[in-house]
Amino acid sequence: MEKILLIGDCGNFKNTSNGVYAKNIQLFNRLKEVFVTLKHVNTNNWKKNPSVLLNVLRSIWQYRKKDIIISLNTYSSYKLIKIVKRLFPSIRLNYFVIGGILPNFISQLEMKQRECYSIVKWFMVESQEMKRKMELLGYKNVIHIPNFKKIAYIPKKSTETSIPFRFVFLSRIIPEKGCDLIMEATRRINKEIGEDKFLVHFYGKVDDSYESQFLKTINEIPNAEYMGFLNLADISNYDVLASYSAMLFPTFWKGEGFPGILIDAMIAGTPVIASEWGYNTEIIDNGTTGVIIKSKDTDALADAMTSFISNNSRVAEMTQHCRKQAMKYDTASVLNDDFFRKILK
Repeated sequence: MEKILLIGDCGNFKNTSNGVYAKNIQLFNRLKEVFVTLKHVNTNNWKKNPSVLLNVLRSIWQYRKKDIIISLNTYSSYKLIKIVKRLFPSIRLNYFVIGGILPNFISQLEMKQRECYSIVKWFMVESQEMKRKMELLGYKNVIHIPNFKKIAYIPKKSTETSIPFRFVFLSRIIPEKGCDLIMEATRRINKEIGEDKFLVHFYGKVDDSYESQFLKTINEIPNAEYMGFLNLADISNYDVLASYSAMLFPTFWKGEGFPGILIDAMIAGTPVIASEWGYNTEIIDNGTTGVIIKSKDTDALADAMTSFISNNSRVAEMTQHCRKQAMKYDTASVLNDDFFRKILK
């Protein structure tokens, strides 16, 4: 395959704390493998730098007879698609949708506002449910493409469950990702079985508006600790992730799509306790690669954590299933030759 244009925010290509950066870096690397010539316009901080938008539009015009992929969040994509529709109405874009809100976003637009999406050749959405919702809105050019990671390293995993039992949270540290729920559940379990039976470690970028509250609360819990940022772009850090027996992901964040961290957990053989939110039920096989619990429910989270602590053999079984499941999300398997033949000219 010859030439392609990618428009997407990859940050500085090192920081993977942002889901948009992480996904686009994976996409960029795969396109580099498949295409002879890849032109990439990095839209990082484009709202503060008008020259980036000019570069985007100039590149789209230059590649108007070639293949173009955009991979931006829902709001940025909408703004760009509107501009492109107005300036270059005959151009067609392939749109990698990031996150899970696009169907709901479109449903709130007036019909005239939706017209800009007519220049999208294919929508690539992260879940089957998103595909179904898009089709109900009248879009037939929708392909389910789950999130993906290049699986270059499988960390070793101990067959023995550690004592104390080790839980990990790895995501943006904001209330909507369930951080308060985890700390409340930890306090409850401490009263019931004692704080020496388990520990909870948090990794991720702490939101500025939440930092003082989060640090104050976590410092009051003896077996909970903030560990900083775990950069999985450094594959040796998968060994750190694999040292945990289970991941906690009780999110209720409105933008949740297919979090890449769930693939990371599978690679590390770390089953996940996740909320019944967004599309988690499509990704986690309940009882096999993790457990799905009721959203925003501290008691349900505490009960699931307690069950994991007391049932080592069940957790060990899940670990094996996670490893097998991870391979289907390898970048080369998801973005394979058949996929590119389908979406490209």
